[in-house]
Amino acid sequence: MDNTIQACDKALLCVDFENDFVDGALGFDGAKAIEGSVMELVNTAIDEKWGNIVFTDDAHDADNYSSTLEGQRLQIPHCLVRKEGDPDYEMDNVAIDSGALFYGKLGIKIEEMVRNLNEMKLRYAFSKFDHNDGLTADQLVDMHNLTGVDRALIFAGKELGINIRLVVKNTFGAINLGKYFKGTPKLIVVCGLVTDICVLSNIVILRALFPDAIIQVKMDACSSFSAEKHQMVMQLLSSVQVDVI
Repeated sequence: MDNTIQACDKALLCVDFENDFVDGALGFDGAKAIEGSVMELVNTAIDEKWGNIVFTDDAHDADNYSSTLEGQRLQIPHCLVRKEGDPDYEMDNVAIDSGALFYGKLGIKIEEMVRNLNEMKLRYAFSKFDHNDGLTADQLVDMHNLTGVDRALIFAGKELGINIRLVVKNTFGAINLGKYFKGTPKLIVVCGLVTDICVLSNIVILRALFPDAIIQVKMDACSSFSAEKHQMVMQLLSSVQVDVI
């Protein structure tokens, strides 16, 4: 990792480190094995106050997954959510179960950051602006509410001096990824799941968005169902000027 670049110009993209990809519907042993490396990157980015920390969250509509192309070709429902209307913030994405939520130590870390906020910020993030509901802020917090978590992480990040965002996506690559980054990072480090699917897709998007940024992929902080495909992607990344570390 380049130590000549200032922390504010560094960014971390953590792709889909979710329950369903680790020990849920699409879980595999290789995913569990990278938890330590993923958390080392996340903790480093927080401790050093990198400019951007962006988490993607794979989330599929429970009502129509089987009718999508992905659902027809991968007939294993995963990361299912339902949608509830929110007049102020378009649609809330609410996980039906724990599949679309973050795995293990990452989930704990994110929840700690959220719950450390004061009551006013928690209420603003989760209450949908209904201040007459009679619930305490702690009762309002719903870590299944992905939109609420994103709002809360924005507040948590501001307190730390970091742009922390949650990107909810319903396909491999987050086509709106660019709007979640603040400024133009000089270094972007990527980790997560799955190497040859969502990690690869989002790396290609990052390369298009930030043509002059150094993009590094932490090899031991990514994994795939196929060790062969994992190695293949790592070998091909240099073709799009991405460094494997």
